[in-house]
Amino acid sequence: MPDLCLAEPLHLRAPAKINLGLEIVGKRLDGYHEIVTILQTVDLADEIVLTPAKHFSYTPDPRIPAELDLMRRALSRLRSRLGLSLRAHVQVRKRIPISAGLGGGSSDAGTLLSALGRLAAIPDAELLPIAAELGSDVPFFVRGGTALATGTGTDLEPLPLPNAPFSLVLVVPDVQIPQKTAALYASLSANDFSDGASTRRLAEQIRRGDQVDNTLLRNAFARALYTYPAIAAAREALLQAGASAVLPSGAGPSLIGIFPDKGSTDAALTDWPSDRRFLPRLVAALR
Repeated sequence: MPDLCLAEPLHLRAPAKINLGLEIVGKRLDGYHEIVTILQTVDLADEIVLTPAKHFSYTPDPRIPAELDLMRRALSRLRSRLGLSLRAHVQVRKRIPISAGLGGGSSDAGTLLSALGRLAAIPDAELLPIAAELGSDVPFFVRGGTALATGTGTDLEPLPLPNAPFSLVLVVPDVQIPQKTAALYASLSANDFSDGASTRRLAEQIRRGDQVDNTLLRNAFARALYTYPAIAAAREALLQAGASAVLPSGAGPSLIGIFPDKGSTDAALTDWPSDRRFLPRLVAALR
């Protein structure tokens, strides 16, 4: 494959995601877990900037260890697996909170794979296996939008944008959970597992264009996450502000507050106490 050169700078938006339900069905023989979740991109996004250059270079976010940098690994896989040699300087400007259950690193990798695939005429059928090797959320971000994810999270069914009669407010408590995903899976009890039926019913409502029933929203990690005082306090703050429901996004610590309408959302944002250590942000779903 010839070198891929850019005629002008390219700016990419790598959107965050939220989970509209996350059920864990069971543990597989290979050690991974079977899940049922609905992934939804929102308008909070990182920015990836590609600048024309004679040679490839990459400026990572200094807060992300090299071995955990999914974008670095995506660029490496494109070179080693598909022979794609990019002549550009690549830089990521992080706006999505890191390790917050919002898929920031996965989005950076998936968005970059998608953009370079289009530029180099690489079909999704060749990109998606690479994406799946990088992480369970990465294939979703190659296309984004709304999708039902099953299996380990890489089996995707595209869905239309939900007909949701509510507004979403994002809060990110300042909580660091060492080895977060492994720790949360290890903390699961038998009662945290389910059959995935609630999230599948939610997906069926979305397919039909029905209004989404937020009483179907589940997150298997909620019990464990709410044992952290800062996360429990953020949940209580959202409920006191008028949220009809609150659930974690992914493995947290981000929380999504569901408000009945935009008016109640605006009131909550306006009246939010200034002494809170976590600030709310209105987010909107993206196609």
